Amino acid sequence: MHLRLPLLAAALLLLPGPRPVLAAEDALPGVDVSALSEAQRATLAAWAKEAFCHCGCPHTVASCLRGHASCRHAPRTARLAARLVRAGAKGQDLERTIGAYYASF
Repeated sequence: MHLRLPLLAAALLLLPGPRPVLAAEDALPGVDVSALSEAQRATLAAWAKEAFCHCGCPHTVASCLRGHASCRHAPRTARLAARLVRAGAKGQDLERTIGAYYASF
């Protein structure tokens, strides 16, 4: 019985820890990125820093999420982008797909 406790503690040390969250400058408030790998999170964050929001303001999606609380487009666009990234989309795919989505109406 006493041998089990050290073995259990050693086994727990080998388990992967919690995945790191996005750095503060890469955070996308209101967007769940927990299902994304680190590479996917980086892709999403890089895209959000470059892509302009479709609400008409002069901000990127990332800055609109952080500072334009009344915007309805940025959260929806970022959640769509997160789903696309999770499905395997890369930066250029995001630009093309989201651009086509917003151009459709």
